[in-house]
Amino acid sequence: MKIFILFICLGLYSMFITGQNTQTIDSLKNSITIEKNDSLVMEAYNRLRREYYYSDQKVAHGYAIKYLEYAQKIEDSIHIGIAYYYIGNANFQLNKFSDALDNYLISSEYFQGIGAVTRLPSVYSSIGSVYQKQDEEDLALEYFNKVIELSKANDDLRRQAIGQMNAASIYGDYKNEEEKAIQLLNDAIQNIDTYMLRKPGKNNLVYKYMAQCNIANFYKKSQKYDEAKEAYELLLETIDSVSYSNLFYVAYGGLGQVDLELGDIKNALPKLEKAYSKFTEGNFQENLYDLMPDLIDAYEMEGQPDKALGIFKKYNVLKDSINGVERAKRLNNAMQQYESEKKERIIAQQELVIEKREKQRRRILYALISFGVLFIGVYIFFRKRLKYQRTIASQQVLLQEKAFKEIEQKNLLSSMNSMIEGQESERFRIAQDLHDGLGGLLSTVKAHFTAFQDCDPDQDMKGIRDKTALLIDESCIEVRRISHNMMPHSLSISGLIGTLEDMIAYLNEQGYEATLEVRNVPDLTKNKEVMIYRLVQEIFSNIKKHAQANTILLQLIGTQDEVHLMIEDDGIGFEYEYAFAKAGLGIKSINSRVEILKGDIHWDSKLREGTCVTINIPVI
Repeated sequence: MKIFILFICLGLYSMFITGQNTQTIDSLKNSITIEKNDSLVMEAYNRLRREYYYSDQKVAHGYAIKYLEYAQKIEDSIHIGIAYYYIGNANFQLNKFSDALDNYLISSEYFQGIGAVTRLPSVYSSIGSVYQKQDEEDLALEYFNKVIELSKANDDLRRQAIGQMNAASIYGDYKNEEEKAIQLLNDAIQNIDTYMLRKPGKNNLVYKYMAQCNIANFYKKSQKYDEAKEAYELLLETIDSVSYSNLFYVAYGGLGQVDLELGDIKNALPKLEKAYSKFTEGNFQENLYDLMPDLIDAYEMEGQPDKALGIFKKYNVLKDSINGVERAKRLNNAMQQYESEKKERIIAQQELVIEKREKQRRRILYALISFGVLFIGVYIFFRKRLKYQRTIASQQVLLQEKAFKEIEQKNLLSSMNSMIEGQESERFRIAQDLHDGLGGLLSTVKAHFTAFQDCDPDQDMKGIRDKTALLIDESCIEVRRISHNMMPHSLSISGLIGTLEDMIAYLNEQGYEATLEVRNVPDLTKNKEVMIYRLVQEIFSNIKKHAQANTILLQLIGTQDEVHLMIEDDGIGFEYEYAFAKAGLGIKSINSRVEILKGDIHWDSKLREGTCVTINIPVI
């Protein structure tokens, strides 16, 4: 027993399609004749295709081809892929499955080429449906599994659920692996439920109900009648019999079939009769074909042979009709396969002719290339002889230029050596200041404190205390002098921008993702450069200590009157008012520096969202 799903889709179409809009169609046809913009004409053909899709597939197919022509004309790859997909849909509805498959495969190649992975699941699902129609279940399952995997990667739960339902039909209907099919359907229901939590709405309930109905059908097929009965009853309690009438009566009739298998004729017969009536009204022949044998058995068990005979006659007529349709489909598939192979043979012959022509062209091309190479060789030989004397003269000029460059390099090396010597001299001077100045003073202070310890407690220590205090004052003065001499050296060499670049490079070395953006920075006084440097240094220090950040962005942008400084991180953030009140994170120190520069500062920080500090400093 196969599970038929297409009737649900047909039922949904009737909900949304109320007939062609003649006024819309006339307007679109008129716009095609007067519109000059190819993109708008392309879209008009696409809309016409859509208008005819449910009423006249041949007309829809023609408009889809025109849609493709204009998409190719404007070289719009995404619309080319979509047009091939729509042509495939029209061929599918016209039972031209080989042509549909060709167009679907071309569509998938376009979408793969431009990376439109979100469109591929729909195409793969259609390819699987064609293979299923052609009784190639393994290929169909392969593409349905692709739909599941790709939709999962795209986090598209709705299409993932549809792929799982289609794969379940292969496992349950063809491979007789009902347990695998039921597991896939349960996964599909879970995905639909999650999807509807994200996007509430009733439109996707039909997929959930279909999955629940098919679970019950597979339980029935595997003769697990108690589980089937429970699944059918649960669905009938949930589903709206008006909005989902066809699906409701599939479940209703399935419950009657289960009651019949369990020997409950009294409950089975009314359900089977009601479902039979609804399927007859809707002309759902495949559902009637599945239901009628059980209705015949029920009438015979109830002692109503006349009714059983009447249904039996109708069943035979329907059976012949369905078998005739199946034979026609198989014949149609065979004809399409023959036509496809015929086209392939013609293409192969054409390719053979083209290959022969290409070989002749290549021979002629090789001959021309050989002649050209010989001509160029002779030309180069005589040209080199003419240039020989010029080369000798140019070599002499090059030797002179080389000598000049060597002199320039020597001068450059001398300048670099002088700069290095100056740096070493500066380092030596600072070290000497620390050793001879501050070091000596601190040693003397230590000696005085030792004298304090060794002296008699009753002895007058005023002179020693005064001298010690004086030495401490001198030490403080010496420290200030040395620190003033140690102004950031990179500022004097690289300037402010170079120094900031060094700081960013150092942060990157420490594992941060740090970025510097600099635009239109005006010339600043050395004092302002130092102050800006110290501001950035202190803010970076706070980030490293407290922010737990991964990325840091530093922007320095100049205007005619101001310099705008912005430092942003993705750390844990903080509450500014609380931090300011507690005097934490060095906020007060940073604010004071900005005030000295007569600038303004703005802190924007949120917990777990990072911090952004914006500082505006006047140029003058």
